[in-house]
Amino acid sequence: MRSKSILGLLICFALAFSLSFAQPTNAASAEEEVLQVAANFAKAMNTNDGQLMSSLWYAPEASAFGPFKSVSFLFQGETLNKHWKSFSELPEGTISCTLQNQQVTMLDSNASIITSYAIMTSGPPATKETVTSQIRRTLVVQKIGGKWLIIHGHDSVLPTE
Repeated sequence: MRSKSILGLLICFALAFSLSFAQPTNAASAEEEVLQVAANFAKAMNTNDGQLMSSLWYAPEASAFGPFKSVSFLFQGETLNKHWKSFSELPEGTISCTLQNQQVTMLDSNASIITSYAIMTSGPPATKETVTSQIRRTLVVQKIGGKWLIIHGHDSVLPTE
C-alpha cells in the first residue's frame, strides 16, 4: 500500500513538472498581441473613444509626433493624454482610420515596432467636407506590467506627388 502511495505521488510530481513546461495552445503570440494594439488604435480613432485611446499609451512617459499643422507637432506625457481624451468630444464620424500593410518587428519579448499605412479621413460629418490623408505610422510598443502599451508614435503624411 505504501509503495502505491509513493508511486502515485511520483506520478503527480512528474505530471505537474511536465505541465509547467507546456505552452498554452490558445494563448495569442506576442506578435498577435502587438497587432491588437494597432487594431485598438484604429478602433479608438473610428469611434472617437478617447478613453480607449488613452488606455493604449504608457502615460506619462509616452510621446508622439503628429503630421498636421493644425495641432501640436509633439505631444508628451499629460499633454498627449489630454489630446487623446479630447477625441471623445468630437462629433461621431469626424475621423475614419483604415490601416494597411501592417508589419510587426519584434525587438525582443517585451518590445516591438509596428509600421503601417493609414488612410485617414477627417471632417465634420454634417458639412460633408472631408480631407483624406495617407499616413505612414510607426508605433513603438513595450510590454509593461503584462500589457502591451505604446511608448512612442510617429505619423507622417505621404507626399501627394
